[in-house]
This record gives sequence, structure tokens and C-alpha cells, in this order.
Amino acid sequence: MKNTRFTQKSYRCSIRSIFLLLFFMCSASIAWAQTERTINGTVKNETGETLPGAHLVLMENGKPNMAYGTPTDIDGKFTLKLPSSATQIKVSYIGYNDKIVTLDQRSTYEIVLESSTES
Repeated sequence: MKNTRFTQKSYRCSIRSIFLLLFFMCSASIAWAQTERTINGTVKNETGETLPGAHLVLMENGKPNMAYGTPTDIDGKFTLKLPSSATQIKVSYIGYNDKIVTLDQRSTYEIVLESSTES
């Protein structure tokens, strides 16, 4: 019986390999799931009116990263998926000054834009 294809030792090694593979796959999926976060909120003007169509975009190293951006809906609300390392977003709307918002641990933001005044 020495010539059997699977010996007890090789069987234990293959079971160990399968468990290790499953462990690493689960670890990788958990790590990947934590690489993004979702923020949401509302964009309004100084009088509290919502601004539909305002644009939000991730800022990285002082430059917009258009891969992470979204417009507000008809009620001025937005949902934006960002990398967990994100620290700033830029909010813009025609007739209003752009605003850079520094992100913290919150997931909900109420952003107020100021009207631009041209002389």
C-alpha cells in the first residue's frame, strides 16, 4: 500500500494549503472592503436653498481626481464613494464660490456655498 496516490501526509498538506488559501482570500476581501468609504449629504446656499446639479470631486495633492466625483440630485443631495485615505473634496456650482471641504470621520455633510459677487 505504499504506492497509493494520496498518502496521509500529502492529504494533510493539501488540507492545510486549502485552509491557508481560504484565509488569505478572506483577509484580502476584508482589506479591500475597507479601502473605500461613502459620504453623503446636502449642498445648500446661504439662505438654505438646495443646489441641484452642484458638483463634488475628490481633491488629491491639490488636483481634482475626476474618477471620484458626483453631482447633487434635484434635492441637492449627494452620495459619493471615496478612498478611505481621502481628506478633501471640492464642491462647485455656477454662480457660487468653489469650496474645499476637509473630511473627517463623519459620513454625512451639510455643505453651504457662498454666492460669488462680481464687481
